[in-house]
Amino acid sequence: MIKAVIRGGLGNQLFQYASAYALARRLNQPLVLDASFYPKQTLRGFRLGCFHLSEHEVSERNDCMAEALYKQKMVNGLIRRTNFSTLPYKRGKYLIDHAGKFTPGFFTINAKNVFLNGYFQSEEYFAECRDELLKQLTPNYEPEPSYREVLEAIRNSNSVAVHVRRGDFVGDASKFHYVLDAGYYENAICTMRKSVEEPSFFCFSDDIDWVKEQIRQTEDFQFVSLKTSHADIDEMMLMKSCKHIITANSTFSWWAAWLNENESAIRIVPDRPYGNDKMIPRGWMRLA
Repeated sequence: MIKAVIRGGLGNQLFQYASAYALARRLNQPLVLDASFYPKQTLRGFRLGCFHLSEHEVSERNDCMAEALYKQKMVNGLIRRTNFSTLPYKRGKYLIDHAGKFTPGFFTINAKNVFLNGYFQSEEYFAECRDELLKQLTPNYEPEPSYREVLEAIRNSNSVAVHVRRGDFVGDASKFHYVLDAGYYENAICTMRKSVEEPSFFCFSDDIDWVKEQIRQTEDFQFVSLKTSHADIDEMMLMKSCKHIITANSTFSWWAAWLNENESAIRIVPDRPYGNDKMIPRGWMRLA
């Protein structure tokens, strides 16, 4: 059995699922998603149930003493400080992915029971499963009219998604995340104009007022802010449907870029690192 702790927002959930799915597939073992993080959450919810994922079980319980112990905040912090990557688990292995570090042990682990805990923010963990993941990571619900309207505009233009992430990056989480300034977006937009014929920019942001004040817009620039039942997933699907994308330092737009199936897509990402040193795939364009 492969059991993976799922936590964080939509982008992080996708990293955790994709990595766990790839490992379960390699070891030919059943997959269990540990969603016990969410019942006490008010800002984020478990979103993986909205996709066509492979067969798996969702659990909100600790199945053994070691699992309950490893998930305790104090114990988890101690393990991370001591830099352990594997520990015993249920006659198997507990594999922890340290923040900001790539985990090579993921590729050599071979046990009947594996407990995964971490973000696993690199396509290298699951690149071999890209074709399956592209099929699985599609919504399992009917799209709403407002979504269809924007999707049609995206498909009928040389569309460029622009993702501006501020929100909690500006507030309490700022000690963990840096905030991109207008210069990055101006540079990225200028680069797209030089590379894409008659581009149409579709801006997605949690702070549209800031974008309107700080980034110059022209007639080919429009804002997308859906009020659908699954607005976060819908906006990610719209972003990935654009022919090109300018991402933020965000796992949300990372996934929109990775799911993009346009063979000639230009994917612009911040030059300043975020996540681990293998987070940005080859071929993506880094800009300051």
